[in-house]
Amino acid sequence: MKKGKTIQDVITVNCDQKPQAPRNLVVNEHRGKGVINFDLNKLRVENVRNRCKLNEPYLNLEEVAIRFYRNRKNVPADANVLDAIKIRLSQIPKRFNRPGIYLLFLGTIYSKKGGQLCVRALNYAKNGWYETVLLNSDRFAASDFVVYI
Repeated sequence: MKKGKTIQDVITVNCDQKPQAPRNLVVNEHRGKGVINFDLNKLRVENVRNRCKLNEPYLNLEEVAIRFYRNRKNVPADANVLDAIKIRLSQIPKRFNRPGIYLLFLGTIYSKKGGQLCVRALNYAKNGWYETVLLNSDRFAASDFVVYI
């Protein structure tokens, strides 16, 4: 462990295990990547506006996934990481505690009963973190922020 790190900063997550499926959702695709040590301090935030084309007021979830992860060698964090973070919400760096922040977990894709694809996410709103389900068609305003790994 690097100097200055504490045990609380690093979360060990088995990403190969089958992720939880909240009611009304079925795991459609899961890209496990073994056991990882996930460091909450390595989260990065970016304004959606930075990935929008000129005069593009929003991006849907699919576009966010493509534009934020296109050049990434690592598979995005999966729902197992979300579940590990959910029990440690107070450890999320304070710089992310502002409305319009979304933590996306795109390594696990779910489907609703009607076949709509979706992902689980954490959203900061009204002084706290809340789990939400985002549909492929959901839109992110240019003023929103996406946190990614």
